[in-house]
Amino acid sequence: MSKSTIRIFVLMLAVLAGVSHAQGLNSDLSKIGSLAGKAYITPIVSNMGVGLNSGWMNTAPAKKKFGFDVEFGVIGMSTNLDPGGNSRFSVDGTFRFNRSQLLQITSGVADASVRADVINQLLVRDLPVRIYGATITGGKYDNIKVLFGSNGDEVVNVNGPFPVTVTLPSKEVDLGVAGLLYGASKLPTGAPQLKIGTLFGTRAIIRLVPEMKVGDSLGTFSYFGFGLEHNLGYFLESFTGPLPVDITVGFLAQSAKLDKTSEFSVSSYGLNVSYKFGLLGWMDVTPYAGFMLESTKLSVNVSQKIDTPNGVETATVAFDVEGENKSRFTIGANLRLLFLNFNIEYAAAKAGSLSAGLMFKF
Repeated sequence: MSKSTIRIFVLMLAVLAGVSHAQGLNSDLSKIGSLAGKAYITPIVSNMGVGLNSGWMNTAPAKKKFGFDVEFGVIGMSTNLDPGGNSRFSVDGTFRFNRSQLLQITSGVADASVRADVINQLLVRDLPVRIYGATITGGKYDNIKVLFGSNGDEVVNVNGPFPVTVTLPSKEVDLGVAGLLYGASKLPTGAPQLKIGTLFGTRAIIRLVPEMKVGDSLGTFSYFGFGLEHNLGYFLESFTGPLPVDITVGFLAQSAKLDKTSEFSVSSYGLNVSYKFGLLGWMDVTPYAGFMLESTKLSVNVSQKIDTPNGVETATVAFDVEGENKSRFTIGANLRLLFLNFNIEYAAAKAGSLSAGLMFKF
């Protein structure tokens, strides 16, 4: 793959579609913090997992003790999104404001020295707030806002020769972050894939993009997946005789890392039933159906600049999001023409996904 192709793949895989060089998901998460960040990105996690867990179990491995066959190519996935149902969020909790935001909040304090003291006090507090606005699937003009004083007026005591009490009313502050996917109905992803076998009716599955730098704003990216699939007929037919269909079991675990800031971990375990119709020596069709258990987790760890009375310090925004989808039914078909395999598959899950692959097989 060329570097530009890899970068497009990275953007899709890391949910960074539509991000400019100067901005991106990491920048947005550092602005809104962990409380809102988790709610902001949650709608996409299950969909990413459904997509990445697609397209790997289709035709059965050969029922051979030792054999050599190699299949490599690219799997493309398109997973349904529900932007209407997951386009906005609202959460209550605490938030650390920066100096610029506190200047807005304290705009009604006339005395400059009192205002400066109030700001310095609030800079070190996690204040009760309500945060609401677009999720990552929401609109690009629906900015996330934070409501200062969500529990009522905030009272600050200022000591000095003439102690005063400052009452700050509720105020809405715009965080300047909106949806990144702009109401898209589909989430495209992709994966390079290699299958190699067979050993006792088993073959290995590898998905790999070595670590590489994909831009100053994105840093480095790496992607790795490994799994095994086994044709149960290799052992069962010693006792039962020839089976009418191929029954395959397998697992695939994958990890996609963007720099040191975020990581997708996905896994799937399943059973597949297939039957190959040999039409001609150079062509056959294999329909199949299966059931899988799966899991998805996104771990985020981005740096955040915070203002303090003594200057700017660095903090961390860190959280995990677990995908909601736990199982799926799949149905698909594979067409072989000489050394080319064309595959199409639909996964019925919490978010339906359609995948297609073009593989070279030897």
